[in-house]
Amino acid sequence: MFKDDYRKEMENISANEKFKQDTISLMNQKKSELQQKETNTVKFRPALYRKIAATVAVAMLSLAVFAYSQSDFAIGPDRTETEKFTQQENEDITKDKDTYDNLPYDAAANGKMMRVYTVNDAVEINAIPQENQQKTKIYFNTQSTGGFGFEGYMYYSSSELEQNPTYSINDSFDTLPVYQFVSLSAEEIRKEVAMNCSKLGSGDTDLQFTWQRNIYDDDCYVKNCETAITFNSNIPSEEYYLSTVDGTLIQTYPERKELGKVSVWMPNSWYNVTLDRVISQSRDEMEIAKAVTAEYPGIFWGEDTTYGSWYDYTFTGNANTSVFAYKPSDDYGENIFNYSVNNIDIAQFAVSDEDSTWDETFIRLPLPCYSKMDDLPAINWQQALDQMYSGNYFTSAPKQITEDTVVTHIELVYLEPPYDIPTLSRKGYSIPFYRFFVDLGEEYQRQTDKGIMKTYGAYYVCAVHPDYVQLDDGYYRFN
Repeated sequence: MFKDDYRKEMENISANEKFKQDTISLMNQKKSELQQKETNTVKFRPALYRKIAATVAVAMLSLAVFAYSQSDFAIGPDRTETEKFTQQENEDITKDKDTYDNLPYDAAANGKMMRVYTVNDAVEINAIPQENQQKTKIYFNTQSTGGFGFEGYMYYSSSELEQNPTYSINDSFDTLPVYQFVSLSAEEIRKEVAMNCSKLGSGDTDLQFTWQRNIYDDDCYVKNCETAITFNSNIPSEEYYLSTVDGTLIQTYPERKELGKVSVWMPNSWYNVTLDRVISQSRDEMEIAKAVTAEYPGIFWGEDTTYGSWYDYTFTGNANTSVFAYKPSDDYGENIFNYSVNNIDIAQFAVSDEDSTWDETFIRLPLPCYSKMDDLPAINWQQALDQMYSGNYFTSAPKQITEDTVVTHIELVYLEPPYDIPTLSRKGYSIPFYRFFVDLGEEYQRQTDKGIMKTYGAYYVCAVHPDYVQLDDGYYRFN
């Protein structure tokens, strides 16, 4: 049944007034019973609830007159963006996403029914008694990063933010692991790169080590730097620090030829390998990733290898997709860490934008820079919301958080520690953060041929209990 025909038929239905009132009374009674049993149950505004109840009463009568398929369309409450959904409703919505996508009206314009989060969801954090506190306390520094680029993601629908399978607001945990970053020596990098490059078919890897020495002025600011290049891992002198490692992968048998390039930048916890060959002619990123895994199983985790993907859109409305592989873990926090940080990116590229065929394969491999430091007490998403609404967050988005701010989606991710610009080295810990997505409004919307794209800014709140982390001033005044 088409939408307009359906509406005309519904307008012609006249329900018995007593039946409607009895139905509404029964629903109100059930609502009161549920609120007594569940402290976190959804709260409807009275006017909206009566509207929903009346709609259901009419819909019940319509079922006696019309037969329809649930796979074609569904009748749902007319909720505003600020209305919250129960856990069961969220599960049903998630389960029926494909059905909702195929509604006989413009789903892109109406959007999926998505739960949002407001200041009413926030819960204060209780301090941990001194006698129960552990000795470990970590420090998170934002001042030495040199700043983050504007972190905004463009999507046609808020439902597209739901891409991370490793976290749900329904998950329960008391602690989360924290990982310490330890810079590798030049020799450790050489061995790691050579080991994995041999698994990629390289019999030899010619590496070039670029070192830097800072030259300071009278005020101790870095005025300039001096560069030295070696073809081994020996440091030229104590004043130098390692900046980059670059090299060529060489096949030695049956003939000597170049296979690709390798590049390491010291502040990163990974290195890039670009192979001068194409593993798959597919245009599907996931199929490419699986083909690369099958071609070079030695750099992955066998049957444990799990794939993740992420996308947003370019200004022209084209999907910007990346696919990566990671090793799942039974440890909840480690699983999120592997998904967020300790993974392998896989892609294929064409050297020329005019060429429609692939020319090279790109693989980003992790360096073994992280070691687990401790499991620390964590806060839940509701407590993190309270921190955000209290101003205890950092972001590069231009919109300030107020009591009226609506959060569209919540993730739990690990961020890498910042790096120190003068020495080009990371220092500190990889810490879990709640990432809150907020619609930045009409000013940041973009019209394309496919519709209107909204921009969602990312706002971060540390997931470690505040009694166990020290945050610098840059965290609170990041933007």
